[in-house]
Amino acid sequence: MKHLNSIIALAAVGLCAVACMKEDKPQNLVPVTVRVNDFSITQEEISTTPASTKTTETPESYTGIKAFTLAFFDAAGVEAFNETQIRSDSDSYETFGNFNLSLPMGSYTMVVLGYGGEDPVTFNGMTEVSFGEAIPRETFAYTSNVTINNTDLMEIEATLQRIVARLAVRSTDITPPELHSVRVSVSKGGESFNPITGLATSDTGVSVLFYRYTSVGSTTRTLINFFLTSDEENMDVTVETMDENENVLLSKTITNVPFKRNRNTILSGKMFSDSASLGFLLSTDFLPDLDLQF
Repeated sequence: MKHLNSIIALAAVGLCAVACMKEDKPQNLVPVTVRVNDFSITQEEISTTPASTKTTETPESYTGIKAFTLAFFDAAGVEAFNETQIRSDSDSYETFGNFNLSLPMGSYTMVVLGYGGEDPVTFNGMTEVSFGEAIPRETFAYTSNVTINNTDLMEIEATLQRIVARLAVRSTDITPPELHSVRVSVSKGGESFNPITGLATSDTGVSVLFYRYTSVGSTTRTLINFFLTSDEENMDVTVETMDENENVLLSKTITNVPFKRNRNTILSGKMFSDSASLGFLLSTDFLPDLDLQF
């Protein structure tokens, strides 16, 4: 399985004040700093051949990442630390991608997420993450077991992988004046994911409503991210065009469309006419800054 990767270096270098008291005796606290360094963005073929091109991005330059969330869960699965940095909110960090914290000695599951939305993700324990009311975004994830058994400084390297699949739908005919919205639905996959596996926590499908943002007489395009229940999954895609009263003008279903994590599936065809059904293409990569260049 090939993925776009980002390299994260974690180094214990600082101390923040976290107090744990038991029988009036303070627990040993270990200072930890998580620093997001330069990470690689790799454009890969869908086949099993090695990656053909590679570029290096920094957290500051890769604008597809709008926020980072770092969380630690103790051995009982209880959240011990959770912090989110939002790129556009400089008050949430000193350096975007650097986290300073301290934890008691013990065993933890560490979860690191990078994603495209500015609203912090919601954890339902350590095995389910969602975007709340927002639709799924560009998402990178990494989890690791971390054991802190002394107060020595520690340095850990981790690899963040993009875990979403992406569907783009574009019309080859022009937008009619009666078009008010487009609803795109996939029959499988889900909106929430398990960060440990990178897979969807449900397989009931995703539906997203887009209001018209292109002018009459131009083509229309939509784009959704979602999570698969396996690395590759085939499913049906339904595209519905609607008027301002949400009456369906035209509905088209494309069956058995292939999807793969970290890949674009592009559907293109006539959306406003019965004369032809949509066809599909598979893009060989995710472009570095999420620009599909329609």
